[in-house]
Amino acid sequence: MSVQWIDEWQRPPDLAMRGRFSTPRLNIKPVSGGKYALALGPVGWQLDRGGEIVTRLAFPTDGASIPWIAQWKYQRFDARYLRSAVSHDRPYSMHGVDPAMKLTRHQADSLLYWGMVEECDEATAERFYFWVRSPVGGYIWERRANCPLVSRWWAACCAEDNEAALDRFIASFA
Repeated sequence: MSVQWIDEWQRPPDLAMRGRFSTPRLNIKPVSGGKYALALGPVGWQLDRGGEIVTRLAFPTDGASIPWIAQWKYQRFDARYLRSAVSHDRPYSMHGVDPAMKLTRHQADSLLYWGMVEECDEATAERFYFWVRSPVGGYIWERRANCPLVSRWWAACCAEDNEAALDRFIASFA
């Protein structure tokens, strides 16, 4: 008899989420005292099986969520895996809010894994995948850590003049 959370934690990455980034390295704008940052460009992930997952300009991210014990080695906003973190943060923040966001938690975690394989190396990807698949990752998924910044970003995306609204959203942090 297995325990479901152990099975989820040990579940391998979804091969259907393999792909490559279709956008260049990402620049960010730190906000909220450096706790969050805005992506100063879109992040695109081209799936090998066809299709693309795009995170729009100005998405607020907390970077890579790293357990405190590993923060001496890994930085939240490290450019090597920032696109992977942003691509992973969007489904975690937007599932159940954005009707176009239909990724499951496993698919979102797999997107982080495959993105990090492309941007860094497999060993780093495996560490981060292990962390996000943990029960803490499940709690964050269920809680949908949708900070007020993400709510403001989503309102700008849904505005009739969304490009101008996103520009205003970015400018509000000047």
